[in-house]
Amino acid sequence: MKANIPQNRPTILVYNLTEQSREGLAKLCWEDGILLREIHDPQLGCKMIDLAVGTAESAPWEGTAPAREAMIFCFMDRKVLYFFLDQMKEAGVSVELKAMLTPTSQNWTLGDLLLELEEEHLAMTQKQ
Repeated sequence: MKANIPQNRPTILVYNLTEQSREGLAKLCWEDGILLREIHDPQLGCKMIDLAVGTAESAPWEGTAPAREAMIFCFMDRKVLYFFLDQMKEAGVSVELKAMLTPTSQNWTLGDLLLELEEEHLAMTQKQ
């Protein structure tokens, strides 16, 4: 049986953003009707689906999260996602770690997802 992700308003979760990135993303999200939700260290142990729907408060997590900026796209189809990424590029907004909420990742903790994204980022940049 395939896990389902509830359908909600398109949402972007952001972690550890600079003020410049936060302002740029906030403007783009406002223009496109996308909810921008900032997440913080006390939420590293929360499940991604709870963060995405806005029901997570805080949960302990053992580990050290990457220091890079991160964003997770939730409840967006690929067409909307690609359009938003193009808008980011045009606006000069760049965030190194990006992911899309999937049926698999919805049950991961934020901390575990960030570590996975960091590993993938390092693997990709070492190949270049």
